[in-house]
Amino acid sequence: MQYLREDLLRIDECWIAARFDSLPHVVHILTSKDRDAAAQFLKEQSDIIEDVVDEVVHSYHSGFNRAIQNYSQVSLDFVFHDHFKYTLNYGQLGRLPLKVLVV
Repeated sequence: MQYLREDLLRIDECWIAARFDSLPHVVHILTSKDRDAAAQFLKEQSDIIEDVVDEVVHSYHSGFNRAIQNYSQVSLDFVFHDHFKYTLNYGQLGRLPLKVLVV
């Protein structure tokens, strides 16, 4: 996480604003004497932001997947519990419900 903080510190404040306005950047590049350098700076800022967003999305996605897997396991445990409870109560050896087999 420290490297994300360091990357965020490298982002110009205007990019962090809630309402980003691209027009000043476009005008700056078009009126700059060194358009390549201005465009390169813009590309570097964009790359940093993209890397940070990718990392956050990846972390969130991994956590979300773990939560779904845990939820699925809890659901399966309830289904097995109910099936075995039914088997013990009624003395029958029935088949597991179809939804347990489709995991």
